[in-house]
Amino acid sequence: MRHHIPDKKRLVLLGKLGYGEVLDVGCHDLQNPYLKNGVGFDRLRPEKILLNYKKFIQGGCEGIDTFFSTSSFDTIVAGEIIEHIENPASFLKGCHKILKEDGRLLVTTPNHYDLFIAIGSLLFIK
Repeated sequence: MRHHIPDKKRLVLLGKLGYGEVLDVGCHDLQNPYLKNGVGFDRLRPEKILLNYKKFIQGGCEGIDTFFSTSSFDTIVAGEIIEHIENPASFLKGCHKILKEDGRLLVTTPNHYDLFIAIGSLLFIK
């Protein structure tokens, strides 16, 4: 039940908050058509890459800083992925390395108190 109506609002907001060179981490399942100057990053390669992404890099989150130079990005977007990362501290340290000094790290996580998720959990629906 990951792709319900609030996803569009979240993607639009992240598109507005992202500026400069943007890294979209975990874009395999849901690429953001509202990001500008986007570089996609995920452990799995999407079948099709949106035109607003300049390129796609395949790799894992814990070693994110090994794929990019120090101070490469103005914005890093990590939408709905941090709860899936085995070592989130390593990921966050890597993001700190590849973000520019005045950069933004935008992280979103699922709201387990959301009505759709609560009902799905009661009915054992993922």
